[in-house]
Amino acid sequence: MPSRPSHALRAWAPPAAWAVLILCATSVPGSALPEAPLGDKTWHVLAYLPLGVLCARAVGRTRPGRTLRAGLLAAAAIVAFAALDEAHQALIPGRFPDPCDALADVAGAWAGLAAWLGLRGGLRRRAPRRNGPGPGEGR
Repeated sequence: MPSRPSHALRAWAPPAAWAVLILCATSVPGSALPEAPLGDKTWHVLAYLPLGVLCARAVGRTRPGRTLRAGLLAAAAIVAFAALDEAHQALIPGRFPDPCDALADVAGAWAGLAAWLGLRGGLRRRAPRRNGPGPGEGR
């Protein structure tokens, strides 16, 4: 059985790699950016949606049984990352931080997080098991 640190590293490596790709993409100077045919905010949502999915997947692998709490922590970390990503754009020529971009980032990531957790049953409450028929039910 793998040790906990190596298990956590394998689980969180994909979201960390995706976050690095996002930072690389947002480090491109503004003059080198192509026109966004789908709209700027759509691209933000599409870039961050996989981050949400990957974070939710990592949460499920490292915190089984505590998925909701860990998912909320991942969601908070995504908010902080989106804010830092926008802030770092102030250092890039031709780029500027935009709070609406950060909101689109968060919306995309949270949509991915919620979709993964919902599909995996992480947000559903399980009905308690019953041993036998309930009141008014015959055998």
